[in-house]
Amino acid sequence: MKQTALRPSDIVTALEIAVSPGSTLAELALGSAKSIGETHNAVRRLEKSGLLLADRRIAAVDPVLQFIRWGVPYAFPAMLGGPAIGYPTAVIRADPRVANSAPSASSDAPDEAEYVWPWADGSVGGTALTPLFPAAVRLVDRNPRLASMLSHIDLVRVGSARERDAAIDALAQALRAAAS
Repeated sequence: MKQTALRPSDIVTALEIAVSPGSTLAELALGSAKSIGETHNAVRRLEKSGLLLADRRIAAVDPVLQFIRWGVPYAFPAMLGGPAIGYPTAVIRADPRVANSAPSASSDAPDEAEYVWPWADGSVGGTALTPLFPAAVRLVDRNPRLASMLSHIDLVRVGSARERDAAIDALAQALRAAAS
């Protein structure tokens, strides 16, 4: 028997299922910029791990949040690079009570950010942070809500305790709002 292990992109699938319960595999794949096969395999791994309710394709929100808070930073540690141009992520604001996420892809985005997902079409400079999901920058336009949640997860991976708490609170609020 082979041990099943979660992959970083499985977290993207869990978040997409949490905000789009009852979606088909094709809808989940489109919303998360993954193939249907990748999505199917992710769903199976998430079910085995207890992050999805078996055979119902509904995210177990509290276990997902617990895994993001306590597991993701250790299972999928932040990989930092040098200075890069890209899309801002894990933006650390002066007021830690404010939800810490990437700014919208609008013209009022800053010219500098602490961390960026390297991206050839990016316009913001910062320290390169390898995204949890390689296609994360494609989600900026395709699924901004999911891209924002990945930015919160990046803050959990690189932020201080206060910033991690604010990011988890923001994620919990987004996931619970979608579930209701």
